[in-house]
Amino acid sequence: VMGYMELTDCEGAVHTSFNATGTRTGRLSSREPNVQNIASAHRVRDTQSVYSGGSIRQHEYNLRQAFKAREGYTFVSADARQQEMRMFGILAQEPAMIQALIERKDIHLMIAIAVWGDCGKEQNKLHREWSKTIGFGLLYGMTVSSLQYRLNKTAEEADEITEMYFSTFPRIQPWLEEAISNMTQYGKVRYWSGRVWRESDPVRFYKSGNAQIQGGSADIMAIAVARINRILEYQGWGRVVSIVHDEVLTEIKDEFVNIALPVICRTMECEDLFGLPFASDAKVGKTYGTLEEYEINLEEVSKIDWTKYMPPGFDLGTVTLVPWAAGKV
Repeated sequence: VMGYMELTDCEGAVHTSFNATGTRTGRLSSREPNVQNIASAHRVRDTQSVYSGGSIRQHEYNLRQAFKAREGYTFVSADARQQEMRMFGILAQEPAMIQALIERKDIHLMIAIAVWGDCGKEQNKLHREWSKTIGFGLLYGMTVSSLQYRLNKTAEEADEITEMYFSTFPRIQPWLEEAISNMTQYGKVRYWSGRVWRESDPVRFYKSGNAQIQGGSADIMAIAVARINRILEYQGWGRVVSIVHDEVLTEIKDEFVNIALPVICRTMECEDLFGLPFASDAKVGKTYGTLEEYEINLEEVSKIDWTKYMPPGFDLGTVTLVPWAAGKV
């Protein structure tokens, strides 16, 4: 606690330092203090809870509650919905995943139903967790034996589940192999934004697909946050206070929360970059640890022209970062 108190300013606010080059993929990192790794009420994903004593912290303080909005303000969080899996679908050009983006659907649930069918609410929820575990496992090079452990299945069952996944989405495995092939040939892969990821050790070439997905997602977040920050400044609604991977946390004046929130969510979609929206979920609360879901109408959000909330005559290319994309805004 004393360490955190030493980092506060005269108003009691804690300030971190974000590093744009602190990770190899390009994801923002945070230090002094690391605000991207603050313990929450959830310890692990539900699929892993059988091995870890449950996913909810029963007797531990949720440190996120110590981060409070200023008087007269409310925290508004916009969290990109399954951003990495959506990036995966775009890069692999997997038709079913792209359709989920177009329709702003829950991509994990869509994948679960596509693979295992619509089996009812409870079973769909379980299959959705399987989908998440497999999807993220593919990105990180997870083996079938590791998948077996995480899903609490036999080796045969884990292998069958994986095969069903690949057969349902035939572009996934070829794209991962193409990424490794490019690494083998060129010693690098290029993100959609133009940035380059290099690796000299052939043993680590399997990470090239993950690098493009994580790094590509990081570039989308950088663009989204730059745009949101300009809007909040110009409209006088509030400020961006933190960035946690796929989430941007803002502090909004109480009287503007209902106006600002849908604009923030629409801006987060960055639809102009690929012609596809990266939908987000919204939460609000007076502390970081007590954020509650805020129901938004995605159809209404899709109709918002976020550019109208920018300063008149503002050069949108300066908040696009990617030269070839600037002309598309």
